[in-house]
Amino acid sequence: APVLQTVIDIGPKANWISIRGFVIEGCDGVAVNVRDSENCLIVGNTIHDTGGKLGGFAAVTVTGGRNCGVVGNDLYEICNDGIRLQSAWSERHALDPIGHYADNNYLHHIGVLNGHGCGISIRGTGLRVSHNLIHDTTRCGIFGGGHDCVGEYNHIRHVNLATNDTGAIYQCAASSGWRRRGNIIRYNYLHDIIGFGRNRGEYKPNFDANGIYLDDSTCGTHVHGNIVARTSLAGIFVHGGSDHVIDNN
Repeated sequence: APVLQTVIDIGPKANWISIRGFVIEGCDGVAVNVRDSENCLIVGNTIHDTGGKLGGFAAVTVTGGRNCGVVGNDLYEICNDGIRLQSAWSERHALDPIGHYADNNYLHHIGVLNGHGCGISIRGTGLRVSHNLIHDTTRCGIFGGGHDCVGEYNHIRHVNLATNDTGAIYQCAASSGWRRRGNIIRYNYLHDIIGFGRNRGEYKPNFDANGIYLDDSTCGTHVHGNIVARTSLAGIFVHGGSDHVIDNN
């Protein structure tokens, strides 16, 4: 359905719905969209060749609600982001954990159309990204954050293939003020973090990419137990913010 925007749309106010075992492909925007719902699962699906329209789309998007999971899916040849978990706009600063999670997914060749395509993007409070394998993305493996989010046991390699000033795991709080606290990045294996950009007028690979990048006014992140190898800039890069604890990496 190449001109269809969304294939499966769940919610608002849906509960205990599982989408399991489908092959979903060829839509113009989002393959599965979950809105303001609780305890829904997107599990064991194969999703590919989605997002033919450039923009802020992810193949699987979960917005608002509580305790929804994206688990055990294979996603590839996605034109924008792979998976996006986010609090509703009204909840972004309420510090109320919503409990969405992305576990044990395999994401590769993400950002085919969008040079800023990330494997998994998160925005909100109390989100978890764990045990995912992510490689061959145009930008980050995991992007974003919020408050009290956890990124753990992920294997990320060969990312940031089309952008620089980035990281395998990237957190940013770009507006003024010290924001985004209580996040944990632990037990991840990050290697061959490439980067591509312009240096002295020449575009080149292996440029300006970090393993873990805490940018701008991101604060209070605990980074521990990670293995980081073969990056084009730093293993862990802190750019502003305060109160970070970085140990045993």
